[in-house]
Amino acid sequence: MKRLLTASSIAAVLATGAFAQTFNDLDSDDDGRLTLSELQAAVPAVTQEAFDAYDKDTNGFLSEAELDAW
Repeated sequence: MKRLLTASSIAAVLATGAFAQTFNDLDSDDDGRLTLSELQAAVPAVTQEAFDAYDKDTNGFLSEAELDAW
C-alpha cells in the first residue's frame, strides 16, 4: 500500500501545472539518467524501495522511459 501511495504521489506532483517538472528538469547533472537523490529533490517522499521497483534494468538509475512508466 505504501508503494502505491508513493507512486501516486509522485505521479500527481510531476503532472501538476504548479510543479511541471520534466525529466530534463529533474536530471540536475544532465547525464540522461535520474538518481534517487535527484528524484527526491523534487519528491522527498520517494523511498529507495519505490525507486528500485521502477528501475527495471536494475542499473541504479531511472531512464526517461522508466520515469514515464511511473
